[in-house]
Amino acid sequence: MSGQLDVSAARAALAPVRSAVLDAAHAESERVLTAAEDDARSLIADAEARASALVDLARKEGDADAAVALATERSRARRRARGVVLKAQGDAHAALVAAARSAVTRLADDDEWPAMREVLLDRLHDALGPDAEVVDMDGGITGRSGAVELDLSLAQLADSALGAMGARIEEVWQP
Repeated sequence: MSGQLDVSAARAALAPVRSAVLDAAHAESERVLTAAEDDARSLIADAEARASALVDLARKEGDADAAVALATERSRARRRARGVVLKAQGDAHAALVAAARSAVTRLADDDEWPAMREVLLDRLHDALGPDAEVVDMDGGITGRSGAVELDLSLAQLADSALGAMGARIEEVWQP
């Protein structure tokens, strides 16, 4: 033989080695690819689980925030409604006072006024004594005895009558 290498013979002699190396490389690449796919599936499953947990947490936090906001808004609405009711009651009370005062001041123009004035005058003298100074005014009388003064004006009598009603006055605006 000559010193020359027979390429065909070398190839033929190395064919089983080459085939074994290629088979081993394919097997290793299949193993690496399968492991990578398994790792990828595991990472995706973990990421999906974390994402699901974050979505659940965000939903719970959103629900909690919404519950707080709803409770706050309901409280504001109740306060506003209560304010509206109180204003309406105040307006009704003011209208009732105005109507009562208007009604009693018209009594001074009534034919019965002189008799009513006498009743008021008797009350004034009972309270302040017979020497009390009496002042006639439009819609009633006032009296003074020393430092004590008594207002028996019709408007004051209406206010006193409404005040005497106390809490019952609320019946005016109750359904």
